[in-house]
Amino acid sequence: MHHPIITRLFATIAVLIVLAASPAGAWEKPFRFSVTGHGEVKAEPDIAWLTLGTQTRAKTAAEALAANTKAMRAVFDLLKSQFGVADKDMATSNFAITPVYEHYPVYKNRPTPPPKLVGYDVSNTLTVRVRDLEKLGAIIDAVVRAGANRIQGISFGFADHRKLLDEARKKAVQDAKARAKLYAEAVGFTLGPVVDVREGGVRPVPVRRMKFARAMAMEAAAPAPVARGEQSVTVDVTITWLARSE
Repeated sequence: MHHPIITRLFATIAVLIVLAASPAGAWEKPFRFSVTGHGEVKAEPDIAWLTLGTQTRAKTAAEALAANTKAMRAVFDLLKSQFGVADKDMATSNFAITPVYEHYPVYKNRPTPPPKLVGYDVSNTLTVRVRDLEKLGAIIDAVVRAGANRIQGISFGFADHRKLLDEARKKAVQDAKARAKLYAEAVGFTLGPVVDVREGGVRPVPVRRMKFARAMAMEAAAPAPVARGEQSVTVDVTITWLARSE
């Protein structure tokens, strides 16, 4: 008959032997090893946002508003009828009615009259999403002729940005794995399982803008030349492995 203390001792030794022989036993005192991978995808933009506007001035706010409404309505009708721009691709981004004052010069030892109200400015700013970039130059020329006297800028981007972002993520993971393998071989340690993955440094497409001070300063040549160039989507991913020295 076995003594109870001896029985428990044999059972404890057996458990320790099993743990030492198991794969987890080799990782009882691992260290963590982290690497940041970088992924970048370049592509030619396939969508643009054109910011344009109409600005009118008159002696009364009502007159300035009427003139501005007429000009902007012509721009709306042109975009829809001639270029097929949908309502969902046009949005008013700013509208303002501002009084205009005439300021008198200031002279030393002489009273200065208060500013005189001479009229009102009305500005209406429209942001248009252009899905066919081949038409962008023609659109700029046409809206200027229709009454838009302010072209504030053009920004370029991608219609399917998520697809490019996912490609950049995959490249970032591949880069991190390659770097981790290189360091492990060079330093002399063994990589274990991945224990953490963190995404950081996601940089969507940097908005590349073209700016114009005033549309009326542009030449009458049509269509206006526009270069979309190439843009990048980048992602950084940090992966952490368990590792042990060889």
